[in-house]
Amino acid sequence: MGVENIGPFLYSFVRFTKRRHIVEIGAGYTSLFLVQALHDNDEEMKRIHNLQSEDKCRLLDWPWTEESEVENFVQSSSPASLLCIDNCLHQKETASGASAVAQSLGLGSYLEFIQGDAFDMDLPDNSVDILWCDFGVGPRMIDFVQNMWGAIRPGGLSFHLDESAHQILGGSSATPGSL
Repeated sequence: MGVENIGPFLYSFVRFTKRRHIVEIGAGYTSLFLVQALHDNDEEMKRIHNLQSEDKCRLLDWPWTEESEVENFVQSSSPASLLCIDNCLHQKETASGASAVAQSLGLGSYLEFIQGDAFDMDLPDNSVDILWCDFGVGPRMIDFVQNMWGAIRPGGLSFHLDESAHQILGGSSATPGSL
């Protein structure tokens, strides 16, 4: 399905952008990449904060970090989190095991799993940094994103991968020149 390729991308993207509040529709394999990225960001920013407090974040007497950004990240009252929503109806679903694996890796505190229909979710406005959708709803994706758009913070992002995207990007129904 491509998750073996998108997982490392999502990990790298979250690490690079330092996003803290992620909602994933269609949990499973990629969930573990996302919680690992959230954890690694927290650890990195704590180390940088400690270096700043020792005045060691300098290169040729020039600061190489934005102190206020690091301080805001470390002092945030809202912990980094991944909210996974999945109905667990897919015949090869891996969502139900993601929480157990995250726990075994020591990353369970970052993950909240809700078994249910994503279309029934009502998230608070401006509460999501990244909305990652990996579920097959085809043409209903537009309706879903329109309903969720208010939850995405200014500057937030939405990524989508569904069966229609697989078909367009080279699945059995794609034809030459259809891209």
